[in-house]
Amino acid sequence: MTRRTMLSTAVFALLCVPGPASELHAPRDTQASIAVTEANADGPTVLVIGHTTADGNAGAYAARQIAGWQVSAGKLVVTWDAPLAGPGHLTEQAPWDIIREHRPDWLVELRDDYDYHRSIPASTGATVAASDSPGEALVQRILDAANTLVDDEDEQFVPMSAQLPDGSLALEARRRFGTHHLALTTTVKDDIRLPIRTRLQRVMVREFLAALDMLPDGASASAIASPAPDAINVAIYDGKGAVSSSGHAPPWIERSMAHLPDMTVNRIDGVDIAAGALDGFDAVIFGGGHAKDQAKGLGDGGRDAVREFVEAGGGYLGICAGAFLVMEKYDWGLQILDARKRDPDHTYTGSGIVKAELTERGREILGGEPGLLDTKYSGGPILWPADDDDIPDFEPLFIFRTERPKKGVPKGLMIGSPAIVAAPFGGGRVVAFSPHCERHPGPQDLFWNAIRWAAKRPRR
Repeated sequence: MTRRTMLSTAVFALLCVPGPASELHAPRDTQASIAVTEANADGPTVLVIGHTTADGNAGAYAARQIAGWQVSAGKLVVTWDAPLAGPGHLTEQAPWDIIREHRPDWLVELRDDYDYHRSIPASTGATVAASDSPGEALVQRILDAANTLVDDEDEQFVPMSAQLPDGSLALEARRRFGTHHLALTTTVKDDIRLPIRTRLQRVMVREFLAALDMLPDGASASAIASPAPDAINVAIYDGKGAVSSSGHAPPWIERSMAHLPDMTVNRIDGVDIAAGALDGFDAVIFGGGHAKDQAKGLGDGGRDAVREFVEAGGGYLGICAGAFLVMEKYDWGLQILDARKRDPDHTYTGSGIVKAELTERGREILGGEPGLLDTKYSGGPILWPADDDDIPDFEPLFIFRTERPKKGVPKGLMIGSPAIVAAPFGGGRVVAFSPHCERHPGPQDLFWNAIRWAAKRPRR
């Protein structure tokens, strides 16, 4: 039985273009993000297109994460955020313009789908699909690389053969430029986290590029390189313990930063961090959730990696659970902030809007004006100095002026306590938030300027 007959068959709903060549023209009023890396040595040209679909955005996310990868031969072109359209419109958009300019030898599409193909044949989830013989020759190698990360045999990646419909982007590229095609598809079934899906796609792309002898020795799929090297590259922890019982979650943090032109954002997990992914970042954010579970999600290797990242000059921002995670008094945590709970016998778990006020140092670092400001409190730590001589003291930046204690907790502990503190650690900087300034009512500009300060960039 040949490799082709072993592959199951599906028709992909690929991007479509009109038929006649005379109808092809440059895009109008469209824009896609693109990164091009070209080596001195000859080699193939590979175009990677990362898609955001109705099922998920891992394709676009993974494309952005590999956009800064270096190649030792050939040319790597990566695009994401490309506008999509139905049949008859694609050649008015950026993807075809990119294909026409670079005439790639290979087109690799990254996407999510809703289920496992082995369970639901109509879905393309957890597959590697080739549409011609050169692609089929690489399928098993890519499958083997992906499946090293998947323990459950029922969830492992399987091969497919992609029938390219008339008018599809891949078929037009093949007809006009002889371009080969692969589709690497993850699944959102069972709420698989975004960092797991993007890691799978990075691993598959890395294996594909290695098979073409395009990567330098030691190139790792753990590398997450910013496509905008002048921006502040920010990692948001999105692993075990990153979602709270009240729903605070990494997408909230990411959404609050989406419009900031001086920052790029990636969600990563403990596996990424332990493998060295923080090397490509300026700052890391740990948000609300459960601090002990976040520590478990990091594992010993991840906790060491975060400490080393900050010691070497990186920035750390902890919000609520992420602030508990850095406190000196928790030996299961990071112990990079000289802080403890003000009352060791009680934990505040009240929730609601409280008022707080910036200190003079807070206005220097975070901006803002004198006076009381509303902010959302949801059980964050009531911070107090731990008096550890081996860890630098913190500076209060924002002070609680009202409180939300739960029943049975002594009143008055929260009033006058720091709501936001900052401190050095090694060559880096730590900022801990008790309230959720990243969400309504903020003040969000305090959060954004805290990121800039932690990353050693000027505030705005």
